[in-house]
Amino acid sequence: MDFDEAVQAAKSAVKGAPGMTGWAAFGDDHVQHMVDVKEHARVLGENIKDGAYEAAITDLNASEDFSNSIGEPQLY
Repeated sequence: MDFDEAVQAAKSAVKGAPGMTGWAAFGDDHVQHMVDVKEHARVLGENIKDGAYEAAITDLNASEDFSNSIGEPQLY
């Protein structure tokens, strides 16, 4: 759901006084900021995912150096 849909849903839920005013202007004034925050969150999520992947690969590669007598990785 995008911002405009959320505002419309909120307006529908509070029919009557005092109602909701100012949201259209707020959205117009801050739409680029909200788009920027959304993009920042997407990039942050991708960075976290990529970091976790790299950490897993590093752990896997390091585990190859630490094996027990039957050739299985030591998990401690």
